[in-house]
Amino acid sequence: MKYSNITEPSGKKDIAIQGFRQNFKYFEHASTLISELFTLNEELQNYSKAVTSAYSGVRVGVHIRLGDLMEQRIINYGYVMAQADFYRQSMDYFVNKFSPQNVTFLALSDSINKAKELLANLTHNIAYIEGGTMEQDFATLIACDHIITSGGTFGFWAAWLNRGKVVYFSEYCRPNSTLASKGYCRECFNLPQWIPMGNTILSQ
Repeated sequence: MKYSNITEPSGKKDIAIQGFRQNFKYFEHASTLISELFTLNEELQNYSKAVTSAYSGVRVGVHIRLGDLMEQRIINYGYVMAQADFYRQSMDYFVNKFSPQNVTFLALSDSINKAKELLANLTHNIAYIEGGTMEQDFATLIACDHIITSGGTFGFWAAWLNRGKVVYFSEYCRPNSTLASKGYCRECFNLPQWIPMGNTILSQ
């Protein structure tokens, strides 16, 4: 959604903000405060540290959203699921930057078996992290050195809190779809320093 200034009504303590306002510009001025407020509890920090510390070198979290994106009603609405080519070129980016011997990709998904099928032909060093709760998966993505995200608010906040290099799926919204008509904006949803990649070629 394009950014539009929100004016707080005078004399009111509580206000309701409506609309599709997934735009980082609404809160970038308070990023330090949000980082402090969104600190994970000790249990999640310990869990994510135990998971990530099992792998040496550069650890890149891979957020693989499948689940609802495989449903026809979601596809019809305009959401697009990241395919193997997106993950291949995203992983290639980190391998080329840090060398293949030094990078481990920690893959987490809402449908881990489908994720394994999706990435079956990739030759990268992939470790599938299984059995965790949604909160534990979220914490693990944040704890990684860098992150690849496939779309949605779960992936966005994991990437935002991660603070490493971020590669994101640039084709999450199909052009001329209902989702597009609701105001989805790739440049508004994703931070300008993040790296966009699509299902086929590098998408700038």
